[in-house]
Amino acid sequence: MLNHPNIDVNLDIDALDYIYINQNTREIYFDGVKVDFPVVYTGQLDAFFKFKFGILPYRSLRFEWKHEEQKEIQSYAVVAYPQE
Repeated sequence: MLNHPNIDVNLDIDALDYIYINQNTREIYFDGVKVDFPVVYTGQLDAFFKFKFGILPYRSLRFEWKHEEQKEIQSYAVVAYPQE
């Protein structure tokens, strides 16, 4: 899909140097020109909106690894404990 004459792939650039979203109209501009086509932004969503609502809480994830000396602790390989 990326090997198409209408698609440009640019690596090692900061997309936010080129992409701007008008917070009031939600219009997207690329290099100062309003675009009327879909834009795929894969960076930090809160950065795209200039941290209007602060830093998203998912950045606060912290992983703790524990090794137990027993055969089995839980009956499944992955158990999710959802919370806020």
